[in-house]
Amino acid sequence: MSGVRSASQANTISSLHFNGPTHDEVDIVIKTDWTRNWLVVIVAALGLTACGGGSDEGSDNSGSSGSERGVRGVESNNGLVKFANAFYAGPESQSLVMTGTFAQPENVIVTSDSGLISFSSVASNKLTLMLGEVDRPVNESVTLDFRYQDQSARVQVSVSIQNASAASLESQVVNTINSRSTVVSLSEDALFFNFFLQMAYLRSDITNQNLQARLQSFNPENSPWAFDVNFALDNLMQVKDRYRQGLVSEQVLRRELAFAERMIANHGTYGRDKLNEISIFVDAIAPDGLGSGVLEYVESTGVYSRILSSDHYVVASNGGLRLRPEYRALESLVQFN
Repeated sequence: MSGVRSASQANTISSLHFNGPTHDEVDIVIKTDWTRNWLVVIVAALGLTACGGGSDEGSDNSGSSGSERGVRGVESNNGLVKFANAFYAGPESQSLVMTGTFAQPENVIVTSDSGLISFSSVASNKLTLMLGEVDRPVNESVTLDFRYQDQSARVQVSVSIQNASAASLESQVVNTINSRSTVVSLSEDALFFNFFLQMAYLRSDITNQNLQARLQSFNPENSPWAFDVNFALDNLMQVKDRYRQGLVSEQVLRRELAFAERMIANHGTYGRDKLNEISIFVDAIAPDGLGSGVLEYVESTGVYSRILSSDHYVVASNGGLRLRPEYRALESLVQFN
């Protein structure tokens, strides 16, 4: 079908100063310079970039001392034992070294609320505790009783036990929550949908009126699964906060994440179906189409992608991912990190 461009659109295209071939010279093959050049032109002109999730709200599992948190040190009432920090943190099932100013005692009795923190060893100016295994972050108030031959000293500190085994889980949870806008809007498929229709218009396969109508038809926010995705992400955010407070276990957090992933995958079928609706335009540039794949989390990139999660489109390359040769001309439309 022959398209008719308005004067304003003609001026917009001409203002890009692209010296491409005429319509009669166009050969719709993905490896032609014209197709690749117009891909760059369309992306630049429309300001279309594959966007990631919002800024990470933060998940730091590294050990922290009290001084790093602005907490002053502590000492016993009689001044025999002093620690530079009142707060200590370390990963589960590991030793925690606490330095201070004190003579080597005969013994140290360690008391904690849950019994997850125990005595390991002591020397002059250095006390080593052992942190137990946990299934959630645990914040403990720990009492240290230093026993000397003729006297004793008591110090109380706070210790945070980090659930190291769930570090990757928590990272995915945070990335999933921060990806809400790109997931709900299906930004990856929206970019492809826009690009292939723009290419069809430039080839005069569709009119401007038809182009605008098709672009407006892509509305994933009103898809059958959009509500469920938002509901699942709201729940995930609440469970994540409760997990960090030590109120629920990593198993609960993992279960809530799995539910959110199922809703996201279901929602992703909307974008796949919309691209299948314009397969005649997609196949002209990507002969193998873009109608397969599931919207899933890609750990190496930290994003949800229907393209990067499928070996139909990507191959491993230098420790990362790269599009297969038949899709490589579309790399500028795909977010790899």
